[in-house]
Amino acid sequence: EDLDIHAADYDLSAIVGRPGPPVLLVHGTDDEGVDIAEARGLVAAARPGRVRLVEIDGAGHTFGTAHPFAGPTADFERAIDLAADFALSL
Repeated sequence: EDLDIHAADYDLSAIVGRPGPPVLLVHGTDDEGVDIAEARGLVAAARPGRVRLVEIDGAGHTFGTAHPFAGPTADFERAIDLAADFALSL
């Protein structure tokens, strides 16, 4: 019900098209859960300069990690490093 009532509040393309804080998207090119085209579409819909997309070539949805978590992978560590650098740049 919440999604139906507040659909506009969850429309990411509309959200990134409005003024707001910068957004970093870190996405694996082989994501089996969310196609990379979705991330590229958000960049296209965004206000210029608002969304930065970093594609990790060959990475999947969990950047190579699994449940239960057995430790980080190189792709996972890269995603974490990118997110940390982005947060520190704000």
